[in-house]
Amino acid sequence: MPKRNSEYWQERYRILQENLLAKGDAYQERVERLYGSALEEAQKEIESFYQRFADNNGISIAEANKILNSKERKAFEMTLEEYTEKGIKNALSQEWIKELEDASDIYHISRLEKLKLQMRQHFEVLASQKQTEMEEIFEQIYQESYYLSIFELQKGLGTGHAFEILDTRRIEKVLARSYDDSGLNFSESIWKDRDALVRFLDREFTRLVVSGTTPRELIANLKKRFQTSKNSARRLVRTEVAALAAMGRKDSFDELGIAEFQNFERLDSSTCEICQDMDGSHFPQKEFEVGVTAAPFHPNCRGYQVPYFHDEFTEDEKRSAKDENGKAYFVPADMTYHEWYKKYVESNPAMKLVERKTQNKSADRKQYEEYKNVLGKDLNISFDKFQDIKYTDDEQWNYIKGLKSYMTKFPQSNKHYYNIQQELKKQKIHVGIPLPPKRLQAFLSSEAANGSTHVLNRMLERGITDDEVREYMMQAKCMFQQWGGKRFAFYGEKGVTVISEEETGWLFKTVWNRSDFDESTLKILEVIQKHVK
Repeated sequence: MPKRNSEYWQERYRILQENLLAKGDAYQERVERLYGSALEEAQKEIESFYQRFADNNGISIAEANKILNSKERKAFEMTLEEYTEKGIKNALSQEWIKELEDASDIYHISRLEKLKLQMRQHFEVLASQKQTEMEEIFEQIYQESYYLSIFELQKGLGTGHAFEILDTRRIEKVLARSYDDSGLNFSESIWKDRDALVRFLDREFTRLVVSGTTPRELIANLKKRFQTSKNSARRLVRTEVAALAAMGRKDSFDELGIAEFQNFERLDSSTCEICQDMDGSHFPQKEFEVGVTAAPFHPNCRGYQVPYFHDEFTEDEKRSAKDENGKAYFVPADMTYHEWYKKYVESNPAMKLVERKTQNKSADRKQYEEYKNVLGKDLNISFDKFQDIKYTDDEQWNYIKGLKSYMTKFPQSNKHYYNIQQELKKQKIHVGIPLPPKRLQAFLSSEAANGSTHVLNRMLERGITDDEVREYMMQAKCMFQQWGGKRFAFYGEKGVTVISEEETGWLFKTVWNRSDFDESTLKILEVIQKHVK
């Protein structure tokens, strides 16, 4: 294996950097489409509003603040339902979904408030799409930079060692850092920009009713503000892609024991003085800091890093620098990246999980938000843990899916009653669907037509009073739904009572006290006591 000089590493890493930056540039086209679509929808809302309610003098305060009539209110409620459903499916912020739900409870809402809410929906969708898609592209950039750098190093040196497979926690930690002077990470920057758009909306709508802004003026102002937001998004993409490419190289150098790194810049008429001065500079690897000792040094910076080796460097020196006890393997010079990746990365079981989580992250994120919306505090786990369970723990995943199905049907319940159901099922005890007890008004009647003579007979046989029958229901820790909700059995420490729905209302059907508990009833109460305190 011939010794690799500085020019070799410079050329290999220049190509890697250009390919990574090209991926970021390709995503810029997607940013353009996202903003174009959001602007188009917002413009339609504005034009429709003016067409319906404006005259030659614009919008009056009275017209803008008119309360929706019943027909408009009904149409608006359908719009809110659509927005809320879309918000849950597309993982919009929980705060915004809550605002939509709150708006549906407000009966008196003005035309202006309706338009502001519709406009806000487009801003929320735009921010959510940027969040989801940028996270995906940034993860890809970091991972590709890391693995491609390790590949180039091992290929150039002709030898390789075991290295750490990136997991989702490590990736998320890198993405959570700030790589510009704002001190914000990419996600915080997105939501800060969303907040700025909302403030713009509030200002413009105030001007609309105070000074009678024309639709042309409002749309022109909106386009101008969108252009500012879009420019910020484009700058954010360029900054993050360059920084994460650098972080991937940094972590690969750390992983393989590289002692020093060297900066290189694309030198042409547009190269700034900072980059001119940093070109060719080299530092100890422990001093690698993006924006300080390592490119990118500013937005749109095109610099990159390569491993720096002294002239006396040999292959053996690199090997001992990594791990003198580590297992080495031969990496032929004609080996392609895809061949190397398949052999040394894909074959690793940990990598299979990481890839599955990464590939399905967008869909899993939506599913996670949907489950959180249904389960609330009963799903007290992070998104990362949610994915781990989904792909590695069939038993726990089946439990969560079952709980979600149960809570969808019975939103008034919680996981404690679902756990009762699961444990009774294991014991092959079938008594109905366990639910938190609700206090229903039920009656005792001696009329045979109502089917209540049975309960009266049982009360006489067992010496149970009217008050005790009602007490068993009031003090029950769990009720079991039977007959599709037409019948409920209330279980408590002192007794059990059953009611059913008749034409005249809820009637007590049967009752028994603790002295009459059989083995099955005692087992049911034991399970209830275990899960409901």
